[in-house]
Amino acid sequence: MDTWRRSRTIGLRRAAALAVVCGSAVMALADGSLTPVAVRTGAGIEPLVIASPEAPVSAARRVHTDIRPKAGGVREPTPGYTLLNRVIARESAALTDWLVAKRDVVGHPLPGAPGFLWIETASVGEAVELAHALSMRPGGIEAYVDTSFPTTTRSVPTDPSFPLQWHLQNAQDPGRDANVVPAWGLGYTGEGVVIGVIDIGNVQNVHGDLSGRYLPQASITAAFIGAHATAVAGVAVATADNGYGGAGVAYRARYGTMPQGSTSQIVAAFGHRNDLIHIKNNSWGPIDNGTATQMPSAVATALETAVLNGRDGKGVSFVWAGGNGGAIDRVDYDPYASSRYVIAVGAIDDDDDVAGYSEFGSSLMLVAPSDGGPANRGIFTTDLLGASGYAPGDFTSSFGGTSAAAPIVSGVVALMLEANPDLTWRDIQHVLIHSTRICDPTHPTWTVNSAGYPVSYAYGFGAVDAGAAVVTALEWPGLPAQIEYDSGVVAVGAMIADNDPVGVTRSVTIPGGIRIETVELVMNATSTFIGDLHIDVRGPRGTSSLVATARPDPGQGYTNQVFTSRRHFGEDSGGVWSVHVSDRAPQDVSTWTNFRLVIRGTPGPCAADMTGSTDPTAPSYGVPDGVLDGSDFFYFLDRFVAGDLAGADLTGSAEPTDPAYGVPDGMIDAADFFYYLDLFTAGCV
Repeated sequence: MDTWRRSRTIGLRRAAALAVVCGSAVMALADGSLTPVAVRTGAGIEPLVIASPEAPVSAARRVHTDIRPKAGGVREPTPGYTLLNRVIARESAALTDWLVAKRDVVGHPLPGAPGFLWIETASVGEAVELAHALSMRPGGIEAYVDTSFPTTTRSVPTDPSFPLQWHLQNAQDPGRDANVVPAWGLGYTGEGVVIGVIDIGNVQNVHGDLSGRYLPQASITAAFIGAHATAVAGVAVATADNGYGGAGVAYRARYGTMPQGSTSQIVAAFGHRNDLIHIKNNSWGPIDNGTATQMPSAVATALETAVLNGRDGKGVSFVWAGGNGGAIDRVDYDPYASSRYVIAVGAIDDDDDVAGYSEFGSSLMLVAPSDGGPANRGIFTTDLLGASGYAPGDFTSSFGGTSAAAPIVSGVVALMLEANPDLTWRDIQHVLIHSTRICDPTHPTWTVNSAGYPVSYAYGFGAVDAGAAVVTALEWPGLPAQIEYDSGVVAVGAMIADNDPVGVTRSVTIPGGIRIETVELVMNATSTFIGDLHIDVRGPRGTSSLVATARPDPGQGYTNQVFTSRRHFGEDSGGVWSVHVSDRAPQDVSTWTNFRLVIRGTPGPCAADMTGSTDPTAPSYGVPDGVLDGSDFFYFLDRFVAGDLAGADLTGSAEPTDPAYGVPDGMIDAADFFYYLDLFTAGCV
């Protein structure tokens, strides 16, 4: 295999010189001292202690000389990084010129991420140097070392002695489950559907409850077998009616197993057999400590490619555990779970309430049963053979966390796809939202958006309901192509007053005509402690999306940080949107640089398009015609003068920040006139 060949290799003596070249990252020298070197990892430039720079693979720890805790001092190093002797680079003219000049260097296409190459070097240290050298070349080549970041599996073990598989059918508390049995009763068990289990290590495929469901061609072999991966697979697809163990949600679906780890491993998993695999379950994510992180660009490209191009263009559905960070973390800070391409799943306990570890968020789509609650029942599923001495397969009833909730939803999606194989990735998200069950209805986070959808920071749109999802899927008509509106960069350049909830608000007018699926805030800010910032997006009809709260995140800014909200689902895009940023803790200073709002959804009715004619005798009178012109304005004016509540009562307030804005109040007054004027001025997509 071709490598980046050099006349010398990186040894211990040369590490110090490399530190000067690369800046301020860290390598361990022979005497145990640390020499700074900046490593480009795909998540930014990070100071790392590299254990074996001369090796092809090396463990590493991140030191935090570039950031500080709130109370001052230096944070303890973060272990769990692994560096490979490969550089990932985005294709460009500058990269092509460099490769041509090198001759003996080969850039290999990175499967699953079009537009990216990987280049092998002789050692981790060489990869660090090459990534830096490419990045500094004229033309700005995007290049970084293939890195495995610290991750955590999302399961919370509990007492294993509680009733088995209550999440499928809850005999003790009927209705407090995923309502899977009615879907089975309709004949849907996941037949013909393939679920990819992406996890730390492979599933134990010889397990008696899993071996018959295993599909080798849907798999990538890992170096070790994982108990966590095995438990995840059992929740989704464990074989039924075989005389032992339990049943998976989609017990006739097949599964593949793929490891996650370094950037290239994640890309490979995301890109693997998207012609064959329908659903990819991910019960893992960044460490749940409240830190806002970003995906490496190659991973983001691989995710987008799989979702937009997989399954012959219908798209692979990615199901993601929402995280176990509880009050300290939010789904919004996880770049995977907060992606518009992903179905983010939280957890409810055996009392049908939000589990204490389950994270809140504006990007949360729905919840599913997992461990916790008064009875503290866990999820019964497959465990590694030999752990308890059972034969032919071992089991556990202590699986939990959002790790267990996610594969329940993956199994439900498999049932939906058996019922209606034509569902696209967007259809699947709509069906799930339309078929959820409201749980814990008195929880204070429940609200109803202006389109009539109940939504909660704790529960998303509610608890997954397999029976309702299958029925909805059978009747689902399919969605039109997605449309979007991008506000473009809105310059702010404002200091955020320290420890002052008043903060800074900026607004942007968005045209109507999009029935919203997702709203993305792309945020840029600098700070001495980014965790102080509280960020809220408010739509023109009063729906609010809190995407960041004060937390112990010592980061020094947001660089194109994407926060995704689903809370405006079904609302019309038209009107004035506002973004409010405030500092909620003392001591640190932040500057809000700029932002963008990107709204995506389906074509919807334009609120200002009321008629195709002002002639009461014309067939188009009072019928929207897709054209916004004077006839619409004068039609509204006629309804306003006539006191027609159905035609002119549009709002209870002309103030966009008022909860009554865009909500009819049973009166016709000046607020309605000025509200319509705003809609008319904003236009339609």
